Amino acid sequence: MDKVVALSIGTFFLLAISSLTYNHITKLKSHRSKQESITAIMQYQMPHVLTRCKKDYKYSDEDVVILEQEFKRFMALSLYESSDGLGTGMFSSDVDNLWHSFLLFTKEYADFCHEHIGHFVHHVPELDEEKSIEQRQAALKDFQAFIQNYEAIFHEELHPIWLLDMCEAS
Repeated sequence: MDKVVALSIGTFFLLAISSLTYNHITKLKSHRSKQESITAIMQYQMPHVLTRCKKDYKYSDEDVVILEQEFKRFMALSLYESSDGLGTGMFSSDVDNLWHSFLLFTKEYADFCHEHIGHFVHHVPELDEEKSIEQRQAALKDFQAFIQNYEAIFHEELHPIWLLDMCEAS
């Protein structure tokens, strides 16, 4: 009987310590600064996602280097909520292709989002090929906010890959 009580007490303490450790790690992640989160996102390794993207979309090695950087920047922008909700759309079909590749690795993508962004970042596909004047104006306003957020956070001009689809749309 004493062994059972000792085992139960030992199990209780082990569970309590595990719970404290888990809670401590969770709190550490939530107290990570946005800059630390951006650094972690930019350092995230995803070679199999890049390989899949190259295979599915026929990108070169040089292409996926750019796509990886810009996808990670897009995800980092998800850390920032603008007061008007603008600037968080996907504005590059090429970067979106890498996102599609990452989404195929569902568990890894979900873990990435929760660890680095703090919540799951949903992909919402574009349904309307033809946009009304109002929809185009709203998209342009959103894109302008995206540019402003991008340049403020990364202290660089917007990478041209984000402009390719906008040039084709005009």
